[in-house]
Amino acid sequence: MSKGVANTQSLQPYAVTLQSLGYDFVIRYYSNTDPAKNLSPGEVQALSEAGLGIVPVWDSGASGNSAYFTFENGRSDGENALACAIAVGQPQETPIYFVVDYNATQADINGGITNYFLGVQKALNSADGFSLYGIGVYGSGLVCSLLPSSIGDISGSTYTWLADSKDWNNNNFINYNIRQYHWQLSYPPEKLAFDINFSPNDNPGSFSLI
Repeated sequence: MSKGVANTQSLQPYAVTLQSLGYDFVIRYYSNTDPAKNLSPGEVQALSEAGLGIVPVWDSGASGNSAYFTFENGRSDGENALACAIAVGQPQETPIYFVVDYNATQADINGGITNYFLGVQKALNSADGFSLYGIGVYGSGLVCSLLPSSIGDISGSTYTWLADSKDWNNNNFINYNIRQYHWQLSYPPEKLAFDINFSPNDNPGSFSLI
C-alpha cells in the first residue's frame, strides 16, 4: 500500500520532507479558474527529484453542481487540462483525474456525468483517435463503479479516486486506485494541512520525470 497527500497549494517547498515522512505520491491540481492551485514545471521537477509520484487532478471549481456536467463542459475542461499537462511535461498515457464533487445519482451518472466524461475523452484523443492521456475520476463509490463502463472503458483503464464522504452512494466500493481520508497532517511552521490518501494496489496513476 502506498500513501500520499493532497493539497491545493504548491508542495515544492515540502517535497523532501514529505518523502522523508514516508509518503509516496502527491495529488496536485490543474485549474484555469484559480492559477494559484496550478501544478508548475518547477514543482514537478522538485517532487520528481524527491522520489514522489505526482497525481494530477483537474477541478473547474464547478464540479459540485449537477448542471455543470455536459459534453461541452467536459470537452472544454479536457482541452484545458491537456494544455496544463503538456506545459508541465506530464508523460502521455498517464491519467488526469476529473472531479464529481457531489452525491450523484445513477440518473446523473447515466446522463450528464457520462456526457461530460465523453467530452473529456474527445478532448484527450489525438486526431487519429489515440488517447493522449488516461482518465481518472474523483467521486462517490457509485460514480467510481459505474462511470468506467458508461464511457466505454472495457479495459479497466479508468482510474478511480474514492471520496471520503460516508453518506454518499455506494461508499463501500473497494476497487479504487486511491481512497481519500480527511486525516490531516499539519506541517510547521506554516501549518499547511494535507489530506491523506492511500492506494491499496500501489497504482494511484502517478507520474514522475525521473
